[in-house]
Formats: sequence, C-alpha cells, structure tokens
Amino acid sequence: MTFAAQTGRARALFEKGDFLPILALVIAIQGTVLISQSAAALFLEPVAIGKIRLFESVISVGVLLAGFGAPALAIREMAAHDNSQHRAELLRDLLLLPLFGAILLVVVALIGTLFDAKWIGPARDVLFTAGILLIAVNLVRLASAICQGLLIVRHVYGWVIVGSILAAALQIVGATFGTLTWWIAGRLMGEAALLACILFAMRNHLPSIAWQKRPHVGALFTTMTRSTLVNIGLIIRMLADAAPILLLGGLLVNIAANATGTDVGHFGVATLFLTAALLPISVMAQRSLPLITAANVENRTGIVKSFKRHMFLLGIVIAFVGAATALILRLFDNGRLGPGLTVAAVLMLSIPFKALASAYGTNMLATGELRWPVWITLAELVFIVIVMKFGSAAEPIWTASFSVIGGSMVSVFGMVAGDQIMKTRSYA
Repeated sequence: MTFAAQTGRARALFEKGDFLPILALVIAIQGTVLISQSAAALFLEPVAIGKIRLFESVISVGVLLAGFGAPALAIREMAAHDNSQHRAELLRDLLLLPLFGAILLVVVALIGTLFDAKWIGPARDVLFTAGILLIAVNLVRLASAICQGLLIVRHVYGWVIVGSILAAALQIVGATFGTLTWWIAGRLMGEAALLACILFAMRNHLPSIAWQKRPHVGALFTTMTRSTLVNIGLIIRMLADAAPILLLGGLLVNIAANATGTDVGHFGVATLFLTAALLPISVMAQRSLPLITAANVENRTGIVKSFKRHMFLLGIVIAFVGAATALILRLFDNGRLGPGLTVAAVLMLSIPFKALASAYGTNMLATGELRWPVWITLAELVFIVIVMKFGSAAEPIWTASFSVIGGSMVSVFGMVAGDQIMKTRSYA
C-alpha cells in the first residue's frame, strides 16, 4: 500500500462519524488560549501571569454574556432551516448578536467608570480592546457552530487546527513582551488568524448572508429571545458545575464553613477528572444535535433512541476508565493527592447520569424546547446548595461529592419528566 493510500485510509478512519473532527474542533477553539497561557507561564513573572489570568477570567464570563447564546443556538438553527433565504437572514441575525452583546457590555462598563466602580478598575485601560476581543472570540465560536450545524466539520477541521497553532504562537509572542497590553494584542491577532482560517475553509460551503436586507425587528427579537434562553441555561449550567468547589472555597460563608484549603485542593483535583470526562460527552452531543434537528419526524424517533442509548453507554465506559485511571494514579501517589484521586473515582459515578441528562437536553434543544432544561438545571443548582448547607457536619469533600452525584440524578429525573410532558403535548 502506497503512502498516499495509507494517509487516505488514516484520514477516513479519523473522519468516520465526525466524532474526532468535532473533538479536534472543540479543542482548537476552546483549548488554544489555555495551551498558550500554560506555555507563557514558563517564562513570565508571577505578576504578569496573575494579570493575564485575571483578564482571561473576566473575558471568559464576558464571552458567555456577550455571545447571547448565539454559538450554541447556531448549531440547531442552521440544521433546522434548509431554505436558503431564511438561512441567509438567520445567519445575519446570529452574526449581529455578538456585536450587540459586546457593545452592551462596553456601555455598562463605561457607566461603571463614571461612578468609579471598583470592579471596572483593572480593565479600565483596555476596555475598548477587550470589547473587540469579545466580538472576535464569539465570531470564532459562532463560525465553528455554523460548521457543525451545516455538517461540514470534516471539511474545515484541518484548517482550524492550523489556525489554532497560529493563534497560540501569536499569543505566546505577545506574552514575551511581559505586559497585559501585548498579551491582548497577541490574543486579538490570534483570534483573527483562527477566524480567517475557519472562513477560508468554509469558503465553498458558507451560505449567503442577507446583509443587503434590513433585519426584521420581530425576527431579530425572536432570535435574540431564543438565544438568550440558551445563554441563561449555559450560565446556570456553569454555576451548577462550579457551585460545589465555590461553596467549599467560601463563596457563601455560612455554607461549608468547616472546609479547609486542603479540602478545596483535593476536590479541585477531582473536578479536573470530571471536566475531562465530560468532554467526550459534550462532543457527542454537539455531533448529534444537527442530525436530530435535520431528521424528519419518521426517522427522528429511531435516531433519538439510538443517541440516548449510546450516550448512556459512553457515560458508563468513561466512568469506568476515569475511575480506574484515578485509582491507578493513587497507587503511585506519595499521599499528596491521594484523597483527591479517591474523590475523583467516586465522582465518576455521576458521569452516566450526566451523559443521559445531556442526551435528553440535546433532544429538547433539537426540537426547540428551550425553557425546560433551564428549569431543570436551576433545580440541580438549588439541590447542590441545599446539600452543601445541610451536610456541613459531614466531611466537606464528601458532602460536595454527594451534591454532584445527587445533582446529576435530579437532572436526569427532570429531563425524563420533561420528555414525557413533551410527548404528551405532541399526542394531544
């Protein structure tokens, strides 16, 4: 077999099912800045690292708020509408949302400067640049979401990887100057390079954009409302995932008051395992969302049933591998991370439930049900806070672990109930 034939076969295996290309896309879009920060930390002074981490923490929240949920909604909307005119207008409206969001946040921040608000102090000198960065990052995420919605990931992931390498290099070059201003300059150039690579890869697949037509206020407001609902769900999801460790760390002083810094550290180790374990589940959900959305009514039932089954089985496999990895690492640990690795193994019990809840939530998003997942995620967050409050007499990290596992069960129960309600409505 020739080298070209071997390369083609390897590429075909990699692209089969789109799982690995989407995984590469997600890592390239979301992991580039983490990789570049880690590399920059090798030669930067602690003060510079602290400024960059603080700035990036604020930006990560700003990206979520300014995006109006457009990237998450775009996957569903691009797959749901195959009419070229409707898709062109929808694409225009989705592209406008990050622009509106960034402008709104900058205006709020400017108002904060007028009243000399303390929270705006660190970002005062880079306010407008940060606003431009918010737009750039959200456009990159939106472009990647559109690729997924149009089912063209296998045509673009190679260029996205190239773009992410360029972005990381530019960010590291910016960091070598040792100031926050140069880091932001590197970030901006990096995001621009990544966006250019994505758009170049999409050049033969990108639908037309109805810029020549003035947006219809009603349609734009509907899109904004739907995307805002998705965004609220994402924010609450982020809070629910972060709540146990934030409460252990003293976010609310009357909850988990007996937790120590060591408890926070051990649980932090465990959540690293949990975050890594959830990545394949997230990729599988993103892969299946446009397929479920675009399927006709006759085929959708079978696709959804198979999707839920595969998600649950994937959750079981990941839980087993994650728990085994944590326990094996503990055998070679000198006791420094032992409790955290044990908790990590226990937290893997939540993975099958989280996978199943994600499957139900993906199906709801595909069918246009946006409100129910928000309420269920809010119920999970409330459950976690209650467990952390009334379980304070027990060992803090085990209370936090139970809150995560129990919260995932609450989520599954709520999603199943919501699914049954949806079916009842459709039969009525």
